[in-house]
Amino acid sequence: MITGVSTAFFDFLTYPIITFGIPCILYFNIKNASSIKNSIYDFTRLLISWGCGYFGMWSLKWVIGSLLTKENVILDALKTILFRTSHSNGSVSYTFLSTIKLNVCTFFNTPLTLFFIGFCCYNLYKILKKVIDKKTELNKILIMSLPYFMVSLLPFLWYLFTINHSAIHGWLFTYKALGVSLFSLLLLQVKIANIDDSAL
Repeated sequence: MITGVSTAFFDFLTYPIITFGIPCILYFNIKNASSIKNSIYDFTRLLISWGCGYFGMWSLKWVIGSLLTKENVILDALKTILFRTSHSNGSVSYTFLSTIKLNVCTFFNTPLTLFFIGFCCYNLYKILKKVIDKKTELNKILIMSLPYFMVSLLPFLWYLFTINHSAIHGWLFTYKALGVSLFSLLLLQVKIANIDDSAL
């Protein structure tokens, strides 16, 4: 909740989801998932806690602004939210898929792309080898993977609800939210590929 409050206070709506995603991934990396139910419960309560801090702080700023300036800051904020979550910017229309494409292409337009692909292929090979050799049970891998996959989907949900903002600023900074997905999947691959099977 404190992280959510701090993000709303200091961030300018760039890619706030990263302040939830990275700590959440580290939390699940430390705490091994015992069941699908527990993973969903932990993920939900952490997201709600962060969300209450983030949106609660934004709402409080609007209320205080309205009281101090005698202007309807809340109404202005609601109009901005409706605009940023719309599918157009005047004469230009955006779709969810075009927004995803813009942010993903921008994110992978770096010298690290080939390294990332090679690293993923290497770890996927190690994971498949473990499963084929029956050193690791597939259902245990799935249970371990669930929280990482849930966190990795967060940037796409953010793009879904902020299409206008993510499409306009995709080339500048909103693509960086995909760092959550990248970090989550990389950490998951390393954990599965190198963890002692007895720990599963």
